Amino acid sequence: MVNRLRQAFAGDSYAANAAAKQMSLHAMRRHPLAVAHLTWLTYRDYWRKPSEIRIALFEEQGSARSPPSSFLQELKARFGLDARRAHTVMTPSKRYHLAGGVWCYFLLISPLVCLLAVLMCHSASRSAAILMFMVSSALLLVTCAGSVESSYRFLHPFSFMGLIALAIVVDKMRERWWKEGRATLRGKRILHLLMNACHKDDR
Repeated sequence: MVNRLRQAFAGDSYAANAAAKQMSLHAMRRHPLAVAHLTWLTYRDYWRKPSEIRIALFEEQGSARSPPSSFLQELKARFGLDARRAHTVMTPSKRYHLAGGVWCYFLLISPLVCLLAVLMCHSASRSAAILMFMVSSALLLVTCAGSVESSYRFLHPFSFMGLIALAIVVDKMRERWWKEGRATLRGKRILHLLMNACHKDDR
C-alpha cells in the first residue's frame, strides 16, 4: 500500500505521507472501535515468550541480516573496510541488549506501576505521580495505536517513568514494613514486661 501511495504521487514522499495521514484520520473517525481493537492486538503481540523476544531483539539490532550491498561497497571504497560479516559480531552492547528481554515485560506494565505509585505515594507527591501515570499511559496508547507492528525499541521511553514509579512503591512498602516491624517489636517488649510483672507478683 505504501508503494502504491508513492506511485500515485509520482514518488513524492511528503505528499504520500500527507495522504496517508488523512486516510488514518478518516479511519479513526469512521471506525474507532476497529482502531481500538488493532491497538489492543498490537499491545498483546508484545507479550511473547522470552525466547521469542530474544529472536525479535536479535533482528532489531541488525544481527540477523547484513547491510545493503550498496552500503557495503561504499564502506569498502571510502574506508577500505570489509563489513560483510560485521553484523555477525556479538559486541558487549549487543549482548547487553539481548539480555534485557525480560526487562521488556516491566516496560509493558510500567503504566500500571505508575498507577500503583499514585495510590501509595504521599499526598504531597500525588499530583506528580498522577501526571507520570497519565504521560506513561498516553505514550503506551500512542505507541500501540500508531505503530504498524510491535517493536521492542519503541518501549525504551518507559524506562525512566517506570523506574521512578517502582522506587516510589518500594519506598512506601519499606516504610510500612518498618512501621509494622517497630510496632511488633514494641508489642513484644510490652508483653515481656507484663510477663515479668506477673512472675514477680506470683513470687
